[in-house]
Amino acid sequence: MVKASSQLAIFEMIAHEATRKAQKKKRRNRIALKSRALRLRLQLTGLETCPLGDTLALN
Repeated sequence: MVKASSQLAIFEMIAHEATRKAQKKKRRNRIALKSRALRLRLQLTGLETCPLGDTLALN
């Protein structure tokens, strides 16, 4: 049987990892949304010159 303190430590590690993955996924989605919005804005204004809009650096 595993001691309660080590069970708690394992649970905390799993929770931390899950939180980190969720934050990473949110960040990726936010960058993708910015990229899509920028590409659409460029298309609407007629300024889009390169088809590789995904390569634009969005920081």
